[in-house]
Amino acid sequence: MVTGLVSKYHDDAVQGGRKFRVIVAIHPALDTHLANGTEDKES
Repeated sequence: MVTGLVSKYHDDAVQGGRKFRVIVAIHPALDTHLANGTEDKES
């Protein structure tokens, strides 16, 4: 997908063109119980 967009819109011959970097990151989802402070605690 990204390579298709780059090949469609990128042109090395354009004078004064800008260079961009694309950064993609993933991380684990937060545990909603911990985020809300409603963690089950053993008595």
